[in-house]
Amino acid sequence: MNAVGLPNQAAGRLFPHGVLSWSPQAWEALTVTVIAVSVTSWIAFRKISSDGSVSVWRRRLAVEILLQVVLLGGAMLISYWNTANLELFRVKGPDHPTVALVGASAVLNCTVVSPIQDRGWDFEWRNLRTQDVILTCDDQGEPCQSFRDGTHLFGDQLEAGNVSVRLEGIRASDAGRYQCTVFSGTHTSSVVMDLSVVALGTKPSVSIEQFNESSFLYTCRSEGWFPEPAIIWKDSEGKSLLPLSTVTKTTDEEGLYRLEVQHWTAQGVPTSVTCIVHNRVNNVKKVSTACTREQFPYSQFHVGETEWRHIQSFSVSLRLDADTANPWLALSEDLISVVGDSLHHPVPSTPNRLQLSPCVLASRGFSSGRAYWEAEVAGNPAWELGLLGEKAHRKAGVEGLAGISFWALSRLGEMEYRAVGSPGQTLVLSEEPTVVGLYLIHQPGRLSFFDADRQLHLSTVTVDPTDRLYPIFCPAPWDRQRPAEPLRLRRRGP
Repeated sequence: MNAVGLPNQAAGRLFPHGVLSWSPQAWEALTVTVIAVSVTSWIAFRKISSDGSVSVWRRRLAVEILLQVVLLGGAMLISYWNTANLELFRVKGPDHPTVALVGASAVLNCTVVSPIQDRGWDFEWRNLRTQDVILTCDDQGEPCQSFRDGTHLFGDQLEAGNVSVRLEGIRASDAGRYQCTVFSGTHTSSVVMDLSVVALGTKPSVSIEQFNESSFLYTCRSEGWFPEPAIIWKDSEGKSLLPLSTVTKTTDEEGLYRLEVQHWTAQGVPTSVTCIVHNRVNNVKKVSTACTREQFPYSQFHVGETEWRHIQSFSVSLRLDADTANPWLALSEDLISVVGDSLHHPVPSTPNRLQLSPCVLASRGFSSGRAYWEAEVAGNPAWELGLLGEKAHRKAGVEGLAGISFWALSRLGEMEYRAVGSPGQTLVLSEEPTVVGLYLIHQPGRLSFFDADRQLHLSTVTVDPTDRLYPIFCPAPWDRQRPAEPLRLRRRGP
């Protein structure tokens, strides 16, 4: 290559060989240009001659001759330049990064746009992150050399200019920038491209450990990710727990990421936690949620202020349905309290009335959504609060429907309680609740009981989400020796 960057001409050639390849149109254009300049010069000469200024004419004629020489030389130089460029080439790669999964294969595309004819050429592939050559080929008849296991060419397409490579068994360490370079004589062309490697790890595993009423340890674990993923760690209200958590990220021997996030509660216990691991390269997220009440249905723990306000936001206003009341119960005129009575009330025996169990239903049932209500139980020695399914046979005792159409929290005696469900569970409480809150999530079917004054979770039972569910209130039977206070609905909702 000469000083101006053009290829050296073959020995013995006195003019650019591009002239020989000019098309007839190029020659016609050059001829017209020369004739136009000559005619212009002749007209100028005649005008100058008529003016009698011979010295001026001579100078103009010299200028015109020089102009014609410059035009002809310029045309030949342009032809020379274009012909030289026709002998060059360039390589082209992909317009966007190549994305491959760990363990799969990836194709790094590299194509010679103008393949070289009747001339040998070499090429190489290089990992720019490590500066390692992964494959090289020359035109000396030797086989291509691969320095990475599982690197292959598209041999049947090499003559067409396809020098792409296929990388088998992609590893995390393969991620980075690659360069494809093609050589031919004194000319070199290269293209750079990115390979993004992706590994989608395991679905997060969320565990919960309880130490006391206010202390829980929430842990999220996942492994097998690449590149380093983002983590979203939040409570049931969507509040991020990351600022108050410990995040540990490590890599295994294959360069894949392991994650562990831990969050301790010191006061309020979130109803649930959600762990999301996000691979931002291909926008894939894996999500796991753990519900405290599901994993610890019979454990007592304090509910945080935010979560408690959320639960109470579903408060509903209830009244008792006198048409369902057992004859041995006395209801207040405003239908918000009930107590066991010594008298059997002469009420009609309707299909909806609870004949054997000393209970009464609310006038409002729930077939979807969420609902929260409270009942004052102070001074009532034995009571049951819960739900009864619409499908339940009301002429029978509700105790035989436990876990089928009847779910409740029962006070059996001093400091002794039982969660009525399938199966049931005896509870030992540290303090007697005076106001019991009931929180229904109809889908997927959960009923939770709380000591409302202390914001303390008492128990959670599973209910039938396919039935319409009615709140049920069962006060202690009348006892002459121990008069009981009525069960009273506390008004909160609209």
